[in-house]
Amino acid sequence: MSKDRLSDQELAERVKHEHQVVAELSRIIREHLAVVPEQSRGAWLDGFRAAFARLRTHLQESLAARETNGYLEDVTQRRPTLSGQVERLRAEHPQLLHMAARIHDELQSVTPEQGLLLGDLAARTLRFLAINGQHDQRENMITLFACSQDIGAGD
Repeated sequence: MSKDRLSDQELAERVKHEHQVVAELSRIIREHLAVVPEQSRGAWLDGFRAAFARLRTHLQESLAARETNGYLEDVTQRRPTLSGQVERLRAEHPQLLHMAARIHDELQSVTPEQGLLLGDLAARTLRFLAINGQHDQRENMITLFACSQDIGAGD
């Protein structure tokens, strides 16, 4: 095994850790966005920017870790008929990163006085978090399906 290649156990731990961090940051951001204050928006916006920047970084790490050693390779080895679904999930990764980059970039340019734009960014961020959560759920479901189905080799 080369120095750059992670063992299966190390990779599993990395994926698990990044997934947990993304889930926790998503929860924190949802709570932060629950109320956009009328006053003192500067500090609120700074918190939004910092939390989303961290989320974006960990999302990048999470997606990169999932694609290490072949994205959902175990699923396609066990159930080759799922390869189309696996490919569709993999194709969502650059789209998720694109969405996150757009929100991140707009957060850098918006000011505390731009209440309508802040509200729009908050709504799009919540939608992005939902989309990412749905992606994770589909990944989990396809993995569970592939690992729990009896191939039925006969008795």
